[in-house]
Amino acid sequence: MTHTNLEINVRNNAALMTKQPDVSVDLEDLAGYTNHSHYHLDNWDAHFCGRRPDDFVRARESMLWRWRPKSCSLFDFRRISSQQHTLGALLGKLGKRKIVLVGDSISLEQYLSLEGLLGSEIVDAQSETVHINGKPHAGQSTSFITRSGLQVYFTRSDFLVNKDTMKLDLADPKADPLGMPHYTMTNMSHLDWHSSPWTHLLDSPNSYLVLATSAHWWSHRGYGPEQYAAGVRAVLRHLVSKFKGERVFVRASVAGHPQCQLAQGPYSDFLYPHEEHWVNWGEFKGHNDAWRQAIAAQNDTRFVFLDVEPMTRVRPDGHLRPDGPDCLHYCLPGVIDYWTLLLASFWMSCRTGLTAV
Repeated sequence: MTHTNLEINVRNNAALMTKQPDVSVDLEDLAGYTNHSHYHLDNWDAHFCGRRPDDFVRARESMLWRWRPKSCSLFDFRRISSQQHTLGALLGKLGKRKIVLVGDSISLEQYLSLEGLLGSEIVDAQSETVHINGKPHAGQSTSFITRSGLQVYFTRSDFLVNKDTMKLDLADPKADPLGMPHYTMTNMSHLDWHSSPWTHLLDSPNSYLVLATSAHWWSHRGYGPEQYAAGVRAVLRHLVSKFKGERVFVRASVAGHPQCQLAQGPYSDFLYPHEEHWVNWGEFKGHNDAWRQAIAAQNDTRFVFLDVEPMTRVRPDGHLRPDGPDCLHYCLPGVIDYWTLLLASFWMSCRTGLTAV
């Protein structure tokens, strides 16, 4: 059977890194971030490496490296790019769409990357709220809108499903009296660490959904491959029947780099000998494969698997607070900005380098 799904495949380009000249500019300028004064999330500073004097030099050195794939033409709309790609062209192509990102704290970093790169065009940003059992839920949900009418949302959901029932939380048919999305639940144990339900965000026909495989949390909590696969199937069944938008992008999870504080730059594609045993990161490949295979089985052209693992695995130098150590999350600006550029390339129909799943 020939599947019509697409996978954004960059496996042959993982080690193609070039270093820019060492010029005296701030991290924001080096990344092409246009304005971060509108950031309203309390933990934005926790992801921005340039705010701490002790890691500024390391973060800036990491930012000097550029990923240049040879089989895919990135739509690089950053101000520092030498290519003739513009932010206006991207926003014109996206129009008044809604982009919804759902996932764990790595997905939050992807949202913040998109917010940084679109910064000069953002006219409003705010926290989002849902009600659960009649009360506001203090989850990590936020949004911004650009002057062109593009709306971007982030909702944290570490598991995507209720990890005890392997089912999705479904919004009540009618909003509560205040007009907020409302959910009725008896079990909320899966909503710790600021997670929120998210199925109320699937109703817009002019929308893109960006999910993460969220392998970090599943591994950390000790759920095996069978439970994980059941959760994947539950999410896809719901999306196939209920998602009214245009595309679903599922981003692969990427294992961290133990002893990332020792990294002086990108490395060629190899594993640390003990990496697979470090906080269950060795399970990530199986989790990513579960999504890839389940998407292929759906034979639904709306689903795209975004395989950022090869291009990201070569960047142990880009991690957040390695002295902490935090060898899973990445500095912003930084490596994750290339995930944003990869998505932008797809949105702009720069399809060179895409292969069938």
